[in-house]
Amino acid sequence: LIAAALRVPSVSHMTMISTSKVTNPTNIMGASKLLAERLMTAAHYIRGRKNKVFTTARLGNVLNTSGSVLPLFREQIKHGHLEITHEGIARFFMTVSQAVKFMFDITVLARGGEIFVPKIPALAIKDLAEVYAARFANASIPVRISNIRPGETLSEALLTPEEALNALETDQMFIILPQVETEGIYIEDYTYPNARSLTSEAYNTTIAPRLSREEISKLLDEAGI
Repeated sequence: LIAAALRVPSVSHMTMISTSKVTNPTNIMGASKLLAERLMTAAHYIRGRKNKVFTTARLGNVLNTSGSVLPLFREQIKHGHLEITHEGIARFFMTVSQAVKFMFDITVLARGGEIFVPKIPALAIKDLAEVYAARFANASIPVRISNIRPGETLSEALLTPEEALNALETDQMFIILPQVETEGIYIEDYTYPNARSLTSEAYNTTIAPRLSREEISKLLDEAGI
C-alpha cells in the first residue's frame, strides 16, 4: 500500500491506523504494527519531491468492532456466564465515532512522519464486563476470573517515556515527532495549533483518567450499544 501510494499521483495523504500494542509488543500483532509505524515514517522520508504526507494514528480499543471484547462478552452472556482473565486489567477505549473524528482531525494537522495519539480515558475490564452484563443479561451474571493468557498485560500504554521526550501535546492528543531529519523539513518546522511541550512522562492506563461505571455506561450509550 505504501509503495502504491508513492506511485499514484492522486494520493496526497496516507494515514496508517496503529494500536497501543506497539508500545510493549508481546505478540506478532504488536510487533508488526510497530514495524508498520516505522515504515510510514520512512515512507515520508523517501517520498522525494512528491507532495505527499504519510502519518500514523495510534488508537486505543474501538468499542464493538471486530476483535473487541464486547462481542466475546455477548457470546458468553448467551451461555449464562461472563469471564475475564484478571480483575486488574485496564484498557483504553473509544467509540467508532470518536475514532473517525480523530482520523479527520489529524488529516488536517499532519505534516508527515509523526504519530498522533488521542488522549482518551482508561477503564477497568471488570467494570466494563459488569456494566455490559447489567444491560444485556436477563439475570444477574457474576464475572468469573480465569487465568491470564500468555503475553497478556494488565495495563497498556499509548505513549512511552522514551516517546514522551520527543512529543508535543494539545488538550485532545499527543503528537510524537519524527526523530530523523528529512530534506526540506526539520524537527523545528513541526508546529501545530495549541501544541505545547509535554507535562507528563508517559501515558498509560495507570496514570490516565479512569472511567467510573456510570461513565462507562454513558460511553456505551454514545456508541449506540
